[in-house]
Amino acid sequence: MTKAATVAARRRRKRQRQITMPGGAIIDRTVNRGPIKAEPPADLVALKARARRTGCTVEEARDVLASEDVGRCILALHKGGETRRDLLNVWQGINASWWNYATRCLSITPSPQSAALPMLPEPMQTDQSLRVDVRSGEEKDAAARNVWFAWLEQLMALPSPQRHALRGHLQDYAAPLWHEAERRPTASGVLAVAALAALHGARNGR
Repeated sequence: MTKAATVAARRRRKRQRQITMPGGAIIDRTVNRGPIKAEPPADLVALKARARRTGCTVEEARDVLASEDVGRCILALHKGGETRRDLLNVWQGINASWWNYATRCLSITPSPQSAALPMLPEPMQTDQSLRVDVRSGEEKDAAARNVWFAWLEQLMALPSPQRHALRGHLQDYAAPLWHEAERRPTASGVLAVAALAALHGARNGR
């Protein structure tokens, strides 16, 4: 083999070892760059952070209750799964109602106190038999106002400490509900959960 053929063969082997990266950069696949560290999935990172804040395992952190301070307080104060879901449903209802009323009727965007929680529509807000909401804007505004005022009436019937703890968290003016360093409910958190229990009882005639 001639010298020119040997050089050409060496160049071909080199090209076969090379990889063209996005953007045009060329690297040699035979260069030892050490072990490749795979980045953990973003959802796993979020779950680990949630678990640290809540004081639970990563698997337990998958529960939607562990995603927000009200839910963490419910988890800490109630062991029964059915009771937890009942209180979560009350919180979702009042939160969705306030959000809908504030954005539609007050033209403000509330502080996303429970942005991580799925906010379910209040049953009175939608007609499940309709595929398309055919109400006018004024009718939607009136419905949002009526639903929120119904919740507000029930809130105002609560003892003052419970009312201020729950409504203050909802409208972003009260003390924190969750003690992050100690991973437990604050005094306001205990009161807010008691308020949810009272609202659940009132709505179910208990």
